[in-house]
Amino acid sequence: MPYPVPTGSRLSGPRVNIPGLGSYFPLYADRPGYWAIEYYVNGRPRRESVGRILRKPPAQTTEAEAKRCLTARRRQDLAGDLPPVGAERLTIAKLFDLYLAERISEGIKKPNYVRLNSRPILDAVGHLLAANLQTQHCTDWILAMREKGWSNATISTNLGYLRAAYRYGCQRATPQLVAAMPYIPAGGRARRRTGYVGPGAAIQVFAAAESPILGLLWAFHYECGWRPGEVRTLRWEYVDWERGVVTLPDTKNDEPRVLPIAGRIREILEQARALRAVPPTQRRRAEYLSPWVFHSVQGGLINNRIFYRAWHKATAAAGISGRIPHDLRRSFTTDANAAEVDVASTMDTQGHLDPRVSRRYTVENLARIERAITKTARYRATQRDAAMTPTKPRQTRRAGMASGRKSGS
Repeated sequence: MPYPVPTGSRLSGPRVNIPGLGSYFPLYADRPGYWAIEYYVNGRPRRESVGRILRKPPAQTTEAEAKRCLTARRRQDLAGDLPPVGAERLTIAKLFDLYLAERISEGIKKPNYVRLNSRPILDAVGHLLAANLQTQHCTDWILAMREKGWSNATISTNLGYLRAAYRYGCQRATPQLVAAMPYIPAGGRARRRTGYVGPGAAIQVFAAAESPILGLLWAFHYECGWRPGEVRTLRWEYVDWERGVVTLPDTKNDEPRVLPIAGRIREILEQARALRAVPPTQRRRAEYLSPWVFHSVQGGLINNRIFYRAWHKATAAAGISGRIPHDLRRSFTTDANAAEVDVASTMDTQGHLDPRVSRRYTVENLARIERAITKTARYRATQRDAAMTPTKPRQTRRAGMASGRKSGS
């Protein structure tokens, strides 16, 4: 709510009423300035300080400015451009907190992930009032982040969260929190992924794993193209040996995914099932069957830090340092493209909803481009030969009958 303006007290100055508009008055009878206005919106009184409206010290406001502000507010009310209640004090950080609270009430999966990835942009503009954000603020931040070496994808992620917060304040919040949606530029086009792990390098990485379970985890990730987090959190209850499918109920796009148990996938799962039993320890005397397909030494979920540390060691031993686990997913898309698998099947396997995402996951290679050029040239040569081959004009039946009658006569 706006800051309450004391009216009707013995400290207030004389009130000036304007029919159809409202009234304006000084807050103090014994001080110059400190003018305020009062008007009605949908039958409810609304009071504002003239100094807050004009963004100047309240002691420097005048009666003429109060009358001008009252007239402007009435004009904005008729045009539907009246600023929302409390918008003059709402900061961008507070707006984002309200947006995130709404997302949490809707059942967002990883609110901490959103907080972490939106922190850079909020550190830069979070202190600003939501009504004062300008495009130049975002542009300056983009240039500063590019100087630090940030990728376009990371910059776009931060700006996307800021854009979503403003969209919530303009369109979904009740009452409305932001009067207008500012223009928030994009961070640039995402670059095509370049990480690729070939079959030979993949075998070396799996062999260099710290434990057999980690090698099987990476092999499963490489064979099906799932996300690293989906493979790491895979449970045995999702594996149906009778039906011959693995069902992943919880995915990034909230749509279950099904993977047939066949070929190399079956071999990996059978080896993981043989390692499911965790030997007894001092704390646990009996043998323990882990609920996770790819579990830690103690039988629990593999820690994310241990997972990445082991990966970096294995890639360094295989001579491909700098690769990340997600490159196994990109390698699946690249090899599926090279094998001429249709895009729809690749999307269903990986869980992509947009074919443009699958295309970005494809790593460019000269062999595939050369094959495309060769196939196109071969097709064009066939069409050119067909166009240059002379064709005999087709004789219709009626024309043939007419020529027969002429020869008979």
